[in-house]
Formats: sequence, structure tokens, C-alpha cells
Amino acid sequence: MMQRVKEYFQKNERIIFLFALILVVVTGVFLRTYHHHDWLRFQLDQARDATIISNAVRNGIDQLPLLGPQARGSGLKLGPIFYYFQYVAAKLFGDRPNVMAWPDLVFSILSLPLFYIFVRKYFSKWLSLGLLAVFSTSLFVIFYARFAWNPNSMAFFLLLMSLSLLNAAEQDNQNAPRWLSAAFFSSAVATQLHFVAFFLAPVVFTAFLVLTRPNIRLRHYLVGVLIVAAVYSPVIRSEFQSSGQNSAAFEEAFVQKTEENNADHTLAEKTFRAVQETSRNTLAIITGVQDTDIIATKTKGRGLKVTCDANCKTYLPGLIFSLIAFMAGFAILLYQGGIRYFQGTKNAFLAMNLIWLVAFMALLVPIAYQISPRFFLAGEIPMIIMLGIAIQAFSNRFPSEKATWITIVIFLAICGLNVTAVSRYFTLEEGVRANKDAPSAYGRDIIMPGGETVVLRQLEDIAKLIDEDAKRNGIKTVFIAADNYFARSIFYILKYQLGTPADCYFKMSDFPPTFGKTTYYVVRSDLDHLNAEILRNNEVSSRTEQGTLTVYKLKPNVMVPDNIPASHYCNPF
Repeated sequence: MMQRVKEYFQKNERIIFLFALILVVVTGVFLRTYHHHDWLRFQLDQARDATIISNAVRNGIDQLPLLGPQARGSGLKLGPIFYYFQYVAAKLFGDRPNVMAWPDLVFSILSLPLFYIFVRKYFSKWLSLGLLAVFSTSLFVIFYARFAWNPNSMAFFLLLMSLSLLNAAEQDNQNAPRWLSAAFFSSAVATQLHFVAFFLAPVVFTAFLVLTRPNIRLRHYLVGVLIVAAVYSPVIRSEFQSSGQNSAAFEEAFVQKTEENNADHTLAEKTFRAVQETSRNTLAIITGVQDTDIIATKTKGRGLKVTCDANCKTYLPGLIFSLIAFMAGFAILLYQGGIRYFQGTKNAFLAMNLIWLVAFMALLVPIAYQISPRFFLAGEIPMIIMLGIAIQAFSNRFPSEKATWITIVIFLAICGLNVTAVSRYFTLEEGVRANKDAPSAYGRDIIMPGGETVVLRQLEDIAKLIDEDAKRNGIKTVFIAADNYFARSIFYILKYQLGTPADCYFKMSDFPPTFGKTTYYVVRSDLDHLNAEILRNNEVSSRTEQGTLTVYKLKPNVMVPDNIPASHYCNPF
């Protein structure tokens, strides 16, 4: 029986492989697009960006800024390419929140075939298919494909840059100058999407070219520099107009962050922290498993004092496993791509991924105590490649047929873990709109920690409820207050999508209990979260549940003078 199956497979291998490849890609597209509108995350940054784009779409392209999103905690801003992608989508298909998330979605979908082409530079087609299946079903990759945020597409452009550099470095490649231009362009875009990519891309780009020294003439490099200058032309124009204000903010933010880190933590502490963060996020990227935590450390003499609290002890097995797996995988990649490279096995693909991963890890050390999960969008590709190198090295120790079955089992297990994690995530996305108990079904979340989980459809339902109530009761101006994560989001939907006469909004962190202006709406998780002083000064006239959130309609007991403008109290757009 097994012999007949083997013969059938060998005879029809090409068709079977093509079918499997299409199935993996279709699965990846489905998981990225499933309920994309309804379950879209639309919170602080998304509402800010949507407002900028809506103003440009409705009032003219000259309203587009010359600089992009601002780095949190500083006046430093990225380049504007992210806004320009959103503007094109909104101009063509309408300035709606889901449309503004389409560029990130499209780039994530395009990354599927691009990733396969990239891994085929080194791996067999079947091992490449297995890695694509991991990339296609990864909860981490899928999560950041399903909403609009400036870091979300940097993995695509870093991947495009790396593939272009590999093609440019190939001997006798007549299209090498074109590939070099593509590498310059994609690196220029990537560096405008997040500051991790801003530092990472030039290091990988330069180190790879120095190491491989492709036979490309100087004039082609000059063309690449002109391409970068063109992509950065809005930033350059802004610098001239503001007399270098953003550059000054860059220097101030960089120096300040470095001084803070050096003052609070030693190099040993930061290195150990960065290794832990890298290990646990690599596990999450590859398998969707997030049951890990961080071991706290403090320098003591020449060593480190380790502290593991109750939460740390609960998730310690997962962290230890992630550390062992990552260090083993990194050692194999280091041997294959580093040591063997200088022993004569000069494989550019391995060198590229080793440079990429080492540069990324080195970049994390100075900012080890400010690491966010989104930073790992810049390192997800070499982390998955590291898995492939490890599986290949492991399977090579067994006979061919046995190695095949071991590889299949490993990939099926990893993809099964990812699909299970994605299913739990979708349960959460559906649950936040349907009921209040669903978030507990998902469990630990290190991919996107912090803040209350809400989805676009839920916010649209809330905004529609407020809009209809205001019209029904003749309320001429709508005031809303909500948790910081989605106050601006509800206000955007009211103002830009429904045309509700809404002048401003409150974040709950700065909501004055004695606002007393007129009837207004407060959106919270529970009435218990309302400040006691708010309840003393206002009457709750209605209460309507919307999934995990509740809309309270408040009427003030004491009115303030009409000559005090509402903008004196709350946040206008």
C-alpha cells in the first residue's frame, strides 16, 4: 500500500505540489481577510491617521503632511510614506477606516509569494512550502496584517529589499542594476515605517554589499541614492522649511533614550533582557504560543541577580523552552551562515539572514527595556528562516524517507499550533462585540498587550446608537467621553462617517466630573469604572450594552455658563 502511494506521489508530484502551494496561499489570504471590516482594530493611532487622511481626501492633497506618524514620547516623526499609501487607497475607494487598512492588508498578502520566492533561494521546494505554511498561518504575522498601523508593512519592504539584494549580488545577472534600484527603493520605504527599520535596513544593506561585493558600477549606486532622495523628498522639504526641527528632535530623543537606559541598566542586564524578549517573541511568531514571561534581573557585583515573581514562575517553562530553542536555532544559523561562509561555503542567502538577525538583535540591546511586540515585525523573516535551517540540519541526520516524515510532522504540529491560536484570536474578536465573557477565552496576549480590545463594528454600532439617540431627542451638539484607547475612534466615526454634529471628545483620564455642558455619552466597560464624583454631578438617564462596552447617557445636575466653550474642556480634532 505504502509503495503504491509512493509511486503515485512520484508520478504526480508536480500537480500535488502546485495544489499544496495554492492551498497554503489561499489559507493565508483567507486568515488575513476573514471579517476584516467587522473585526478591524481602530484605536488611538488609527483614528489619528484616519483624520489626517480624511482631511486630505476632502480638502485637497495639499493637506497631506510632509512628515509621518510621531514616535511616542517625543517630537520625532517618521517619513510620510505610510500616509501616502493610505491616501491613495482612500482617494480611490473612500475614506473609511477599513479602506485605510487595505494597504497593510495588500502588502501582507503580497508577502506570501514574495516569501516563497525568497526561501527558494536556498531551500528545496517542499521545505520552502513548509516555511511558507508557517508564515501563512502565523498568528503574529496575521494579527499585524489585519489593521492599519505604520509598522505593519515594514516586514514586506525589508523582505523585498533582501530579495532584491540577493538578486543583485548574483553573478552574471544582467538585471542586477534594476534589482539594486529596487533594493534602494524598498529600503527607503521601510525606513519610513518604523524607527527599528530606520536603523536596521541601512546596516543590513551596507553589510551585505560589503560582504558580497557584487560587480555593479558606481553609476548604478548613484541612481539608487537618487531614488532614496526622491522617496525622502517630503522629509527633505520639511527639514528646509522647519530649519531642521525633526533632525533636532531625532538627536534629542536618541540621546535621551540612550542616557535613560545607560543610567538604569547595565549592558549585561540589557543583553539578557533583549535575548529573553527575542526568544519569547520568536516562539510566538513561529508557533503562536504566548505562555512566556520575563525573568527580571539586577546587577550585583560582577553578576546578575535574578528575580522571578509568581507570574514569572507560572510561565517559566515556556520561557526556558523558548530560550533553549532560540539559542539552538541561532547556533545552527551561525554555523551554517557564518563559520561555513568563511570556510568557503559562500552562500549569500545564509549570510543575508545571519546579518539581518544579528543586526536586529544588536539593535534591541540599547532599547531592551522599551521593546514592544511590533518591533519584531522587523525580525520575523530571519526568525522563520532560522527554523528552516534548524529543521534541515536536524532532518539531514536521518535517512531520506524518515527525514521526510519527521519534517512533515514538525510543520504540521507548528501550523496546528498557529491555527489554534488564530482561532482563539478570532473568538476574541467576535466576542468583544457579542458579549462580555469572550476575552477570557483567548488567554495570555504578548503580541498586542495593553488596552481594551474593541473592534470596528462594535465602535460603529456605538456611534450609530449615539447618533440615532441624539437625532431622536433633538440634541444639537454631541459630546462623548470614553477610554483613551477608543475615545477618538468613536468621535471619528461620528464626525466623518455619520456626519453627527460632534465638536469634541473626552478621554476618561482627563474627563471633568463637573463638565455640565449638556447631555453627553460615556462609553465604558462597566458603570463601576465611572468616577464617584461623576455620578454625584450627573444623572444616568440610559444604559445600553454593546458587547464588552456600555454606553451611558448622562444629564448634568448643574449646568455651566454658556459662554464657556466646550473646547475649553475637551479634545477637538
